Amino acid sequence: GGAAPLDLGQLAGRAAADPTLEPGAPRSAIPGAVPSTGSTGTQAVIAASPRDEYNAALALIQRRDYEQAEIALRGFLQNHPRDRLVGDATHQLGETMFQRRQYREAAEQFLKVSTDYPRTARAPSSLLRLGQSLNALGEREAACAAYAEFNRKYPNANASTKTAVVSEQRRASC
Repeated sequence: GGAAPLDLGQLAGRAAADPTLEPGAPRSAIPGAVPSTGSTGTQAVIAASPRDEYNAALALIQRRDYEQAEIALRGFLQNHPRDRLVGDATHQLGETMFQRRQYREAAEQFLKVSTDYPRTARAPSSLLRLGQSLNALGEREAACAAYAEFNRKYPNANASTKTAVVSEQRRASC
């Protein structure tokens, strides 16, 4: 949607001042709260730490709720721009877009990881996904360049990612 990311500091003040929210009222009534499933259905989670906020977004990805995951990840990135998880969160944001076939937007996020956070654990996967996104956009030469960059930049990447790059290179006729 078009909603801006939530400022959790303002949220606490709004929630405390809202007479419609009784102390036992469900958190789902709080605008912008991150949904999560519990044994009672959908409830909202107010993250206690940046790691909790990131993990809540990952849970949405695991449930394949990519739109809500994108919202949660954008909120995380706005709320914690200097956190050590920013590179991984940026990759996961790209993944939400890739899964919804928003390849141009996904490519932008994966490129950001590759250029701004090249040492994060997700950087090799981001370069692979960048190539896949570019290939899906019909940008075969750029995709092949991304795959070649992967081989140069991450010679010690895990075997499964290396195998995927080789497969994608063949698929793109690099």
